[in-house]
Amino acid sequence: MATEEAVRKGGKCWPFCKKLTTGGAKSNKRRETWGSRFDFMVTSLGHVVSLENIWWLPYLFYRNGGGKHLPFMIPYLLFVLFGTLPLVVLEFAVGQYSSSNMKSVWNATPIMRGVSYGRILAMVVYRCFYSVVISYSVYFFFASFTSNLPWEGCHHSWNTPYCSELIDDCLENGGIIVANGSCANQTMISKDEFGEFSMSFRPESVSPDIWDRRTDPSEEYWRNAVLQESSGIEETGGVVWKIALCNLFVWVVTFVIVVRGIKISGKVAYFTALFPYVLLTALLIRALTLEGSADGIRIFLSPRSFRWHIRDLEFWGAAAINVFHSFGAGTGSLTTLASFNNFHTNFIIDAVVVVLVNSLTSIYCGLTVFSILGVLAKQTGVPVYELAYSAAT
Repeated sequence: MATEEAVRKGGKCWPFCKKLTTGGAKSNKRRETWGSRFDFMVTSLGHVVSLENIWWLPYLFYRNGGGKHLPFMIPYLLFVLFGTLPLVVLEFAVGQYSSSNMKSVWNATPIMRGVSYGRILAMVVYRCFYSVVISYSVYFFFASFTSNLPWEGCHHSWNTPYCSELIDDCLENGGIIVANGSCANQTMISKDEFGEFSMSFRPESVSPDIWDRRTDPSEEYWRNAVLQESSGIEETGGVVWKIALCNLFVWVVTFVIVVRGIKISGKVAYFTALFPYVLLTALLIRALTLEGSADGIRIFLSPRSFRWHIRDLEFWGAAAINVFHSFGAGTGSLTTLASFNNFHTNFIIDAVVVVLVNSLTSIYCGLTVFSILGVLAKQTGVPVYELAYSAAT
């Protein structure tokens, strides 16, 4: 091809020309391509659909009006159509037509090469954080292979006196909740001591200080057993070896997948990108069988409070965050993924599918998350909106 001849002879060419067929100035080998177009689409979908879709975006969607209120959908759809979609198309185009990764693509404008190094540094930091989050998932996966799940019940060594089931059991068995949160037998307390305690025989009249400090068993397992949180930032604590080993496992698996090449990575994406939808569906079905799930879904679709003002900048800002937070446009990852496309691939259709599925995923995750919050609200007596705000902040 003409571009190849220009590169071999040292002729002057547009900076992208040497990338189109040769795979770079230092190699005459053709760049590896995806096994199929579907591999590229699924891998791109797996990149843009992340933890933001599972929690952060549904929370913003709920806080600013939910699905029942059309006004929030107006800026949301505008940012998707005129903000995110053009950016995704642009990244796909630059990557595909240059056959270059996020670093080499900036050879087109040498003065801007620093942008590529900034991108790489940002991605390193982000991936280190993300691998820790995945490590938690791996930890819970292995911890679930027990007959009795460790995060159920309040009778473990990591539970505190404020574990909600302990409080409920104490009150149901005729005990009293004393000031330090422990359960005491009322027959062993004198009348003088009886008046000094913050206590009650019924949950609705328990001292507010004690009742507000009660915690769920799963939360105590997370904080005290898994994270082993210290008392404050001044106390660093030690290494949680179980989590460290899970993190090592994540990095080893990632290396094994990536080192085998893009064709293997594309096949692995069938599982990593599509299986989460199976889990979300299973969680939604399970939640719908429990009491309180319908309340959570109803609150998600028609929130407790809503400010109807299309000229409110905060309103538009929330929609922008909702959209741009999830697609990863501008990070260079989509450029790198598209660089493995064949030169004549119709990437516009792929971009439309990825953007559409990502937006629908956020709504689907919202239904699943808030159905579970409805169940938790029913079990703990804490309103759904308080659970949503506390989890997001």
